[in-house]
Amino acid sequence: MANIAIGGAVPRRKLKSFVAGLPIIPALVLLILVACALFAPWIAPHDPLATDLTNALKPPAFVSGGVPDYLLGTDKVGRDILSRLIWGSRTSLSLALSVLVIGGVVGTVLGLISGYSAGKLDAVIQRISEGILSIPTILVALVFIFLLGQGFLSIIIVLSPFVIARFARMIRGEALALRTRPFVELARVAGASQTRIVIRHLLPNLVATIIVIATLEIGQLVLVEASLSFLGVGVPPPTPGWGLMISEGREYLTTKYWMSIFPGIAILATVMSFNLLGDRLTEVLDPGRDAS
Repeated sequence: MANIAIGGAVPRRKLKSFVAGLPIIPALVLLILVACALFAPWIAPHDPLATDLTNALKPPAFVSGGVPDYLLGTDKVGRDILSRLIWGSRTSLSLALSVLVIGGVVGTVLGLISGYSAGKLDAVIQRISEGILSIPTILVALVFIFLLGQGFLSIIIVLSPFVIARFARMIRGEALALRTRPFVELARVAGASQTRIVIRHLLPNLVATIIVIATLEIGQLVLVEASLSFLGVGVPPPTPGWGLMISEGREYLTTKYWMSIFPGIAILATVMSFNLLGDRLTEVLDPGRDAS
């Protein structure tokens, strides 16, 4: 990530190259994910919270004993797995995006300040960032969510500092490289204030880097949120959540596999798709590729 030094806006030819070389399957997965999150109330065939014990533990429709009304089967209290998967995409994306926006904005600001100042303030910000990143995310989340209580807000409060620290470190590295560039020196000689230099000259040159970091980070946030839900400290039941669905189905894993395997596939596909998209962005936006 530290090698992604971006200058100015993304050239049109690079944007065309990105679109032309976009992995088809990951792009389709993310398109479906976003569509499910946005239109869950209209797409989901059943109420994800509605229980029906008469239809509990129904297998998928394509398996012997399944019924067409429940395409991916039902869980132990008769809730539709497909509907909970669709609503779970909204849960995962909304949490991940909330943490990403807070962490990205604050981390970018701190990274710019740290990189441009390059003094005692830089040292303080980086030592704090290093301290945060040295702590196991899941372990800290378990402790703090236990103290704060389960809920969306608790997850956002616990995960945001880790995203802030990662953004701060990466943006700081780019800002350090940019602060010695001729256009920054000229702006300084022309009498531009430090605030103007950071906002008008440094920040626009970091937009593409921020996008790449965000793309790679969101997949990790989906995975962490699912892990916390699996451990019982994420989204509170009966809220549809992929990690929670896996946790609820683990005792039936050998006999009623659909309860856990479908949300597991959703998590795997989502994380891999975001990572592949981030890798593609890195390839396109890395200026070193032009010279090779």
